[in-house]
Amino acid sequence: AAAGAFSKGDRPTSGGDNGGGDGGGGGNGERPKAPSVDGVVDNVGSVTGPIANGGVTDDRRPVFSGKGDTPGNRIELWDGDKKIGETVVKEDGTWELQPTSPLDNGPHDIVAVEVDKNGNKSDPSDRFEFVVDTIAPNQPTIESIYDNVEPMGDIEPGGATNDNRPTLSGRGEPGARLEVFANGEKIGETTVDADGNWTFRPEQPLADGPQEFTTVATDAAGNVGLPSDPVTVIVDTYVPEKPVVGDVTDNVGDITGPIDNGGGTDDDRPTFTGGGQRPGDTVTIVDENGNPIGSAIVDDDGNWTVQPEEPLDDGNHRLELIVTTPGGNTSQPSDPWDLIVDTEPPAQPTIGDVWDNTDPSNLVPIGEDGSTKDTTPVIGGVGEPGNTIIVIVDGEEVGTAIVGDDGRWTYELEQPLTEGEHKFEVIERDPAGNRSETSEPVTVIVDTTPPDAPRIGEVIDNVGDQTGPLNPGDVTDDANPTVRGVAEPHSLVTLYDGDRVVGSAYADANGDWVITTDTLLNGSHSLTVKATDAAGNVSEPSDPFDFSLVTGGTPGAPSIVNVFDNVGDVTGNVEKDGVTDDTRPTIKGTAQPGMLVRLYDVVDGVEVEVGSAYANEDGWWEIRPDEAHALSEGMHNLKATSEDAAGNVSPATGLYPIEVDTTAP
Repeated sequence: AAAGAFSKGDRPTSGGDNGGGDGGGGGNGERPKAPSVDGVVDNVGSVTGPIANGGVTDDRRPVFSGKGDTPGNRIELWDGDKKIGETVVKEDGTWELQPTSPLDNGPHDIVAVEVDKNGNKSDPSDRFEFVVDTIAPNQPTIESIYDNVEPMGDIEPGGATNDNRPTLSGRGEPGARLEVFANGEKIGETTVDADGNWTFRPEQPLADGPQEFTTVATDAAGNVGLPSDPVTVIVDTYVPEKPVVGDVTDNVGDITGPIDNGGGTDDDRPTFTGGGQRPGDTVTIVDENGNPIGSAIVDDDGNWTVQPEEPLDDGNHRLELIVTTPGGNTSQPSDPWDLIVDTEPPAQPTIGDVWDNTDPSNLVPIGEDGSTKDTTPVIGGVGEPGNTIIVIVDGEEVGTAIVGDDGRWTYELEQPLTEGEHKFEVIERDPAGNRSETSEPVTVIVDTTPPDAPRIGEVIDNVGDQTGPLNPGDVTDDANPTVRGVAEPHSLVTLYDGDRVVGSAYADANGDWVITTDTLLNGSHSLTVKATDAAGNVSEPSDPFDFSLVTGGTPGAPSIVNVFDNVGDVTGNVEKDGVTDDTRPTIKGTAQPGMLVRLYDVVDGVEVEVGSAYANEDGWWEIRPDEAHALSEGMHNLKATSEDAAGNVSPATGLYPIEVDTTAP
């Protein structure tokens, strides 16, 4: 080998003599002492400075330095069996050398040899080993971002978190130093462990808003790898305001609109609305156990509408609203809102009756298929207190009534009915809006056309020597003549003596009728009749039949015209053989003016006087039994007599039977 050079296999080794050593030159004198390699300095990349013996560097031309034996001697630097450069020992005994050619990546075993001017070589220096590494570390990855604040858990990329110091973790090159960035700003660093895993949690809280996380790995040699793919999450530590319920709305059935707190509804999925929240937050309905039952997103104007996802069971419900941010922060619950869900309809109602209201003081039941001249009759019945009755006439809803605390209701039609048949039905609706089945119908016939005027055919004298039909203007001694005539079939014929009613009877199917007058007074008489049909329409009067009465002796018998019920739901005239709950009904009739009329109650053959009164100047009298003579439960036969000032007593009226019934069904 040439002086100062070694061929492959001639790497300098310790030992030898001053004759030049193995493969050395043939110079004379002592061999130089072995130099030292005191330092190797990295001058490139992110990591610079001294390289430790056994260390790593990304500098392929590091600066080597050390001490030599004799100034002016040459220092040869060997990398294994390859000389990588030479220099001269300085006056101060130090040397420094930077290889001209870059070192290869990989391990390097460096020694220095000092060569004097005679070519004598020293033993090699102590070995200095290091690794050249200019290969960038593997690109790290962010595998997960974990929320450490309730509700805890992994955060999906693009998701939100209420943790402003979330924990990042991922994979990287073992041993690499990892810098972590948020929105391009370094927030800290960590080291990849021997298994290639790393974790990091910022020391300082991150600002609210989107945070794009990246990491950059730097290996021990200072090589910087590619940044990780970014992962963005939204930091959201905003705590929502306590929500306030604006409205709770019923959207189904007959009754819709706002529901009061504590109110009832037939809507098992009512709508809650409100405002004043941050757009994008979530409003959730929770039940009394805190279980969510429906949610919605707050719109861009801060308003929200939410309803239960599944129908609520019938019964009481206490509901609250909470607002949750995308990051998981939750507001205080709203004030509770109590609801009574009721989807059960009321029982099918019934119509108690339809009444003729022509005389408001005397409601007259019309009855099924009955007739009335009242074009705005009253309909009534029973129901659940507080419920609403919807009245239907001929298939059309015409009005409503509220069931009273006593369970009863009535409704008077507002629009007059036309003549003809009409069907009445009702539906009962509870406060929640549930409708019952429609009641069974009740049909009435509206008839506002009066009958034709009836006619008096004949007036018959039945007493004395001369009997038989009278002619108009005749004189008779019969104070109770018989009157015959014709009228509308089945109409009620009322006989008048002037303005005084003196008898009545129903016309038969052929229109024929017969009336024996009440006792008439001596003097002139003018008889007329009027016909009243089933609807209560009254005809024009007949032509009059005039005659005179001349009698003497015993007073004529009085008459009982009507018995009036004054109490209970059903009032008005009680027909013969009728039923009443009034134990003190008012009895009216006629007699000769000034006569004392005595009223008797006949029960099981026992006759008891229950009251008396004088007939007025028009011949009318009226008696109502006092408390002491109230009628007992059961059948009663009423009759009356009249008595003049001389004590003469008339024959009694015929019996007027009625039944008193005060026992509730």
